[in-house]
Amino acid sequence: MNKIDISTWKKFKMSDVFIFSKGKRLIKENMTPGKLNYLGAISNNNAVRELIDQNPIHKGNCITVNYNGSVGEAFYQSEPFWATDDINILDLKEGLMTENIGLFLCVIIKQNKNKFGYGRKWTLDKMKNTYVLLPVKNQTIDYEFMKTYINNLNIKHIKTNNIINKNKLSTDNWIKYRIGDLFKLRRGSNINRDMMLHGNTPYVSAISDNNGVSSFANSILTFPSNLITINANGSIGESFFQKHKFIASGDVIILIPINFILNDFIGMFLTTILRLDKYKYSYGRKIDLSRLKNTFIKLPTKNNTPDWDYMENYIKSLPYADKI
Repeated sequence: MNKIDISTWKKFKMSDVFIFSKGKRLIKENMTPGKLNYLGAISNNNAVRELIDQNPIHKGNCITVNYNGSVGEAFYQSEPFWATDDINILDLKEGLMTENIGLFLCVIIKQNKNKFGYGRKWTLDKMKNTYVLLPVKNQTIDYEFMKTYINNLNIKHIKTNNIINKNKLSTDNWIKYRIGDLFKLRRGSNINRDMMLHGNTPYVSAISDNNGVSSFANSILTFPSNLITINANGSIGESFFQKHKFIASGDVIILIPINFILNDFIGMFLTTILRLDKYKYSYGRKIDLSRLKNTFIKLPTKNNTPDWDYMENYIKSLPYADKI
């Protein structure tokens, strides 16, 4: 099931597959904290930017696609939500949407990301007239194939030392920590791209996807593996865990742990927490070393220190954790 034969698939116009609706803008001043997902045109966290106390304007069991911001990002939404007007909501015209179908279709939809960007938004009209390649059976869309394919992926839950109820993650007892007390901060280097030799070392720059890796190069200016990077410019606030040694541009800040060791699971937990501060920054308010060093993040705590075991076990408890 790892390699799909698409030779028999057919192209479908998205307007023939989906019913479209739009999100609605809600300004920060009118938001009150709550439990309802408020979706923004971001590239992570399943598009959830805030938790608000308003009533939902869209039901769950649908797909959301960013036509502005992080253009082309698509997410399956299982629960009711409020979405900003930079997002289009997609329901199936025929057949019943399921989580597996939604996840499959999100991957297909995101294949169009490279066609659009900040200067060429994926407007509603353009999206309706975009074609997607889908599996077929008897000349109709094969939704059963989508469900079966996702269901047959090798999903394993990794055994952990303690039981975590991931559906009710409470942060009430978490404590704020200053980033500068947890990490040493370093800037990447402004390397002339034209002077870089092609190589095998990931070159991390201030982009929003591909784990920040924009190319591969050969340079002695490398950082060791198992560190976190944050974009100080470009896609400001995007954070990634770097599993291998890497080269970083001057638009990237590198977080080097103090008195603890990062692994894949802790790294993924922390990058998710760090991305929650993205909304504080923009092109006109970039992240600098001093500002980031004095930023506070809330973390699970045990004996008045960050509970690294909890973070690791939480990520291990999630579906697809065996793929990390």
